[in-house]
Amino acid sequence: MGALAGLMVRILWIRLVTRWARLDTKPDEVPLEESVVVAKYIDNPLLVSGHKCDLRLYVAVTSFDPLVAYMYEEGLVRFATVKYDTTRNNLWNPCMHLCNYSINKHHSDYIKSDDAEAENVGHKWTLSALLRHLRSVNIDTALLMQRIEETVVKSLLSTAPSIVAA
Repeated sequence: MGALAGLMVRILWIRLVTRWARLDTKPDEVPLEESVVVAKYIDNPLLVSGHKCDLRLYVAVTSFDPLVAYMYEEGLVRFATVKYDTTRNNLWNPCMHLCNYSINKHHSDYIKSDDAEAENVGHKWTLSALLRHLRSVNIDTALLMQRIEETVVKSLLSTAPSIVAA
């Protein structure tokens, strides 16, 4: 995985949202004097067997100046319990949009694997299992992982000034 490989550590910080705002893609409307999280809902997400998923990746940062970071080669993939549906039937169903275990574990369709060796059973997979699945449906996983690494680096660079100054 290029320059980022190796160590497994959890991300050490999460920035809290203090205010919601609709920005309509105008960067000059982002308030510079306060912390905000800017996000865009993806209405055509990558689906696996009809389900949305998210990734949990582990990155260790040993230095910000110069930036030195290591991304563990394995990760966790979590799936929403309810299949993604663009009709109004499940519009407000968090088990269709969110992949959090704490939310989905209560759903009657949630499947928990009891086999620690099974990488692609139930609503939690390994990153390796997801990449194998994506390759089987002709998705360029090398390009995907390159873009993920680039996103990790950009995320770290965006937070570096406040961390270095602390």
